[in-house]
Amino acid sequence: MRGDRRARAPGDHRRPRLDTPRTKTPPGSVGIGGIQCCIYSVESPGGFWILGRTPVSLYDPSASEPTLLRPGDRVRFRRIDRAEFDSIGAAVAARAYRPVIA
Repeated sequence: MRGDRRARAPGDHRRPRLDTPRTKTPPGSVGIGGIQCCIYSVESPGGFWILGRTPVSLYDPSASEPTLLRPGDRVRFRRIDRAEFDSIGAAVAARAYRPVIA
């Protein structure tokens, strides 16, 4: 759809949504359902297939700007190992991590 800026999955990554949504999805989960993808910013129910997780916090209600992403932002994922996940997670918890946003 031209001009549609919702998150969309490439053709070979499309998956139907779950028939029965899970009752809890951990924050930071990266999911795909149908032609859309999402990042769960808080623990919530969800019907998307989980592809992975991000250690980056997308929502911090105590921050001056509580949401990391804005409508129309494009997100690029990259594979990281457990050591890097834990290192980024520790930096996020210490409020010392600054993601690259271009």
